[in-house]
Amino acid sequence: DKDLSDLLIETYGETIDDIINTSGNLKIDTFTHSLKLSSCMVEFVDYLRKLPLDELTKKIKHKQKDLFINYIKNLSFIQYDKLIVMCWWHDIGKIKINKSILTKPGKLTTAEYKEMSKHAIHSANLLRQLGFSDDIVASVFFHHPKNFSEKKIYTFLPAISLLEITDIYTALREPRIYR
Repeated sequence: DKDLSDLLIETYGETIDDIINTSGNLKIDTFTHSLKLSSCMVEFVDYLRKLPLDELTKKIKHKQKDLFINYIKNLSFIQYDKLIVMCWWHDIGKIKINKSILTKPGKLTTAEYKEMSKHAIHSANLLRQLGFSDDIVASVFFHHPKNFSEKKIYTFLPAISLLEITDIYTALREPRIYR
């Protein structure tokens, strides 16, 4: 695995600017969301880690509660960093979504929503091409598990749960061009 600074220097600066050919506001909105998401992730994980085990056990409603609690309580520095990387990159696939959908004011049609949902697949494909680890790629791919008929993997990777929860929370608290 590459470390965070290598990933940022090698890919973020050049790759995104080269690939994205859209309005400045859209780039800023997506980038700002990713930064807010990483901050929210850090706060949420830190909050969960500080809870006494009995209190955490009462609060967690995850299907694989023991696995999730073990993940939180034994989170390594590398896993923690990966959560932040997932936040930064989870929406990069939106660069492959038609700009008219991304910039549409108001509610998306069913077809537009279905197209927008593909951003997670595009994100995972781009991250795999860039050499990200399989756990990051899988978490980004499944960060909107309601979009997939097969949800079993969701219960086995607590990072996906954390990414989904914080992504929804963050998205609901910020203005969006589309809804």
